[in-house]
Amino acid sequence: MVRTQLYLSDDMYKTLKEKAKKNNMTFAAYVRVKLEPEMDESDKKKTLYQKFPFMKYAGMFKGEISPDELTNEAIDKAIYDL
Repeated sequence: MVRTQLYLSDDMYKTLKEKAKKNNMTFAAYVRVKLEPEMDESDKKKTLYQKFPFMKYAGMFKGEISPDELTNEAIDKAIYDL
């Protein structure tokens, strides 16, 4: 997974942040979900582990999540709430 920086208008950021909260998602997870349709068909069929091999270990060292519980929100928690 690559960490990136985006420049968004204040209005766009506020709207996306509100929509993420309304959907009970982190901002990063919401943006990833919204960008997913832009991926080509072969990439859409890949699992999280195929796309991001290191993610199978995210949060597992602390015993916080199992591979079956890996969601966008769990990934964000494992990565950013260290």
